Amino acid sequence: TNLSSASVSVGGVTALLSKTEVGSAGDAFQARIDVGTGAKLLSNGDNADPGVLRLDAFTDVNALDSVETEAYGALGISPGRSEVEANTRSIVNLDGATVRSVAGNVDIATRSNAYARTDVNTTVAVAITGGGGAEAVTDLETHNDITLNNATVKGRDVKLYAGRNYVGQVNVTHADANANEQHHSLLPAIGVPIADVTTDEHNSIVVGGTSKVQALQNAFLVTVEGLGEDQRGHETGDVLSLSLIPYGVSVENDPGTSSTNTVTVGVGAKV
Repeated sequence: TNLSSASVSVGGVTALLSKTEVGSAGDAFQARIDVGTGAKLLSNGDNADPGVLRLDAFTDVNALDSVETEAYGALGISPGRSEVEANTRSIVNLDGATVRSVAGNVDIATRSNAYARTDVNTTVAVAITGGGGAEAVTDLETHNDITLNNATVKGRDVKLYAGRNYVGQVNVTHADANANEQHHSLLPAIGVPIADVTTDEHNSIVVGGTSKVQALQNAFLVTVEGLGEDQRGHETGDVLSLSLIPYGVSVENDPGTSSTNTVTVGVGAKV
């Protein structure tokens, strides 16, 4: 989303608010594989040609949102706000199902990529005084889940990966927020830019009920944190005021990043 506005008047207010949503907490943007009760996925192979049995769920989001406001005249107020909120979920759910490879591997993986950026630029150039306000907010939440309930998974090697795919590509999540203000006036003009970034990553494997994970060789249940750790978000911006009291302030770069990685095997399940 890109919004821009400019006004020239003796005194006026120019305000722009923009929000981009990709999914929500109750209705996520998702890639989902459900295999229900009684269903059987079978790969018949042999040592010469073992075959491939693979379930892979993957989401990919790229969201950009920008706002630009300008105010000119004797008096002026020009606030702007840009927000991106994304909630994604990649899930493989086996409920009472059987997934079996006679001679080959079984690969089950969930992964997500997400990039979002908000950008706000406000300019106030007035003869007397004015006010602005630049606020950029970017919030990314990703879920990668594998759930087995009363299910059977059997193969030569059984690989359950949440947060990466079968070839080793892990989650890539990054968020940026940038807020800039410029004030030009005779009397003092105060502005405080706000840039706020939050990234939350959740990778989960649950083997519940009477589920069985059986491998002729090796069984892998792995949840992996994505690339970047604390560098998956950046907050930037500044305010420059050329007025009776000139000053400049930069935004502190202190994004909120978290990653939760869990593997749960129930009491009645077997691996």
